[in-house]
Amino acid sequence: MITVVGGGPAGCYTAYLLARAGQRVRVLEEHKEIGNPVQCTGIVTQAILKYIKPHAVVNRVSKAELHSQHKKLAVKLAKPNLVLNRAALDKQIATMAQKAGAEVLLSTKAKSILPKHKGYSIETNKGRMITDIIVGADGPLSMVASELGLHKSTVFFKTKQGIYQRKNQNIVEFYLLEGGFGWVVPEGPEIVRAGIATLNEPFKAYKIFSNRLKLNNCLRYQGGLIPMFSLIGKRQQSSAFLVGDAAGFVKATTGGGIVQALESARCCTNSILHGSLLPCTKLISELTLHRIAYSLLHRHSQDELIGMLSQPTTRRVLEQSSRDSFIRMAFKLAIAQPMLMKFLYRKSL
Repeated sequence: MITVVGGGPAGCYTAYLLARAGQRVRVLEEHKEIGNPVQCTGIVTQAILKYIKPHAVVNRVSKAELHSQHKKLAVKLAKPNLVLNRAALDKQIATMAQKAGAEVLLSTKAKSILPKHKGYSIETNKGRMITDIIVGADGPLSMVASELGLHKSTVFFKTKQGIYQRKNQNIVEFYLLEGGFGWVVPEGPEIVRAGIATLNEPFKAYKIFSNRLKLNNCLRYQGGLIPMFSLIGKRQQSSAFLVGDAAGFVKATTGGGIVQALESARCCTNSILHGSLLPCTKLISELTLHRIAYSLLHRHSQDELIGMLSQPTTRRVLEQSSRDSFIRMAFKLAIAQPMLMKFLYRKSL
């Protein structure tokens, strides 16, 4: 028996892949409904199509703007980004898992975990459950990680997002802010998702951001924690694994983690089925570069950096590349604009 703790995309996709491979799998979801509460903006690149074809696409966006304090860079994306209904996406993946043979137990909260000679004893609000393998997909404050001494995120972006009635030109806006970032994502012609992620004082940062953009007519608010990726800590040991936010698999530059959650589920499945000792090597390399890029972005002049990215050669790379293939994009940027690397090196001294 394999038990997945957490019924979000990472957990349910892991369950789907394992059940499809003939494994006995159950998912423990503490909420009474898959997909709620929503704590995610829900914009992804088309890299998601390598894993699933989401039914819950509410908008496609081909234009983006990157803002610093005084400068703006506009790009036209070669492949449109997809804006998703996150609750519907989660339900879609959970349904896939169930159809493949996984059991999804709602309103079932794992409270503690005790390692046994073979496997684990999980204490839940519905009694004790025994499992051979456990997968922690229970978010940035993972109980599985804490109980079993696995990777534990220690630095978090605090987020606040509002859903607003706001006419727009179907452009994604991304803002470089002190210690974090902000965004405006069009859900439709008259609805946007606008929010911030910051390491400190999210309510103060959100107030400044909403005043700057003159945001009003908020329909509802959302918020949560996004882990800052770190190499420190084990994501697996013996028969215990972490995936998604529980493993800290999130891009430090944008806070995005849906595609990374699905990739980590695939890595986890390969480890369980084939005994891989090098889980998520490519994913970890990508996320490490995102973490380095975040540090550079917030250490140097963002206005000067956007000025350099606005050159025709670098703009073309940004338009044609995916932020979910970050190593490849960074390599192309370095070739297109060698001064960019000199700028980063000079500023780092």
